[in-house]
Amino acid sequence: MSMRELFPSLRGNPRTIDDLLKDIGADFTVEKRPVYHKIPSMALGHMPIPGYSAMIRGDNNFPLGIVGARYGVSQYNSTLRFLDELVADGQFNFNGGRCTLGGAHLFVSLKAPNRVIFGGDDMVECYFTVSTSHDGSDAITVMCSPVHQRSQTILPSELGIIKIRHSVHVKNRLADAAATLRKMNKVWQDHADAFTRFPQIKLSEDDARTYFAMLAPAKDGSDVAVRTKNVRDRLFDIYKNHKLTAHLPSCQGTLLGALVAAMIFGDYYKTVRKSIVGISEQDARIESRLSGQGAKLKADAFAGALQLMNLDNDAALAHP
Repeated sequence: MSMRELFPSLRGNPRTIDDLLKDIGADFTVEKRPVYHKIPSMALGHMPIPGYSAMIRGDNNFPLGIVGARYGVSQYNSTLRFLDELVADGQFNFNGGRCTLGGAHLFVSLKAPNRVIFGGDDMVECYFTVSTSHDGSDAITVMCSPVHQRSQTILPSELGIIKIRHSVHVKNRLADAAATLRKMNKVWQDHADAFTRFPQIKLSEDDARTYFAMLAPAKDGSDVAVRTKNVRDRLFDIYKNHKLTAHLPSCQGTLLGALVAAMIFGDYYKTVRKSIVGISEQDARIESRLSGQGAKLKADAFAGALQLMNLDNDAALAHP
């Protein structure tokens, strides 16, 4: 599932969060309702469970999850209202949005004009992913998510994440979100500096295999399991032979190529297990790529690439 499939083209050109939510079918409201336990021996038959509520969609009464008493209800349009200012002043454009799990999770993609160009249409572009939920499973999160244009892979980076917890004071915390998000331009610059360096760092085959072993480590120092070895071999095969790594000058035998191989594996080849009964395969894949195991693998790959970049820099300083 490519970036374009994760966030299909919007029908219009939304300039407000209200327009975006309407475009993707997420313009519904939710409310907290009591949760009851059925007791056959009681005359009324049901007793409320203290301290917990159900989050219910207002348009179809679909249950989205169970939350605690202190969970602050913030409608999607109110939660992400701060994005309107960012789009209005030209810093960002709405790129797309997706709801998963019946509307319990929302992902919004923003695109900025910044990019790192390696040559032709081989580039990394600046995107941010903003996510929130109505089931208590996720804070309001803003994440720098660069996209490798040729492979259409998205990199949810764990560096510089902004998280705003759902609580009874959530609306007060959201008041400063626009100013905080503007500071993310510094986070993008840090990413851009790294992407500029990655193609300059050459890897031997042993270096590449060591890097992939970092992403698929053996457990507790034990022998490498067959499944783990298969993952490492698959990563190395993508790195050496995939058309998007083997034939791009920026990726041939470089640290960037190893990172892109990990991103391709995370987005296109990683097995996605449906951990929630009733979740669709499409929702499972979207969750994996943006916030689940696929996203974690890609974030680990970027962190590992930064480690290797710093080691290379240290070596250059030691041997000028």
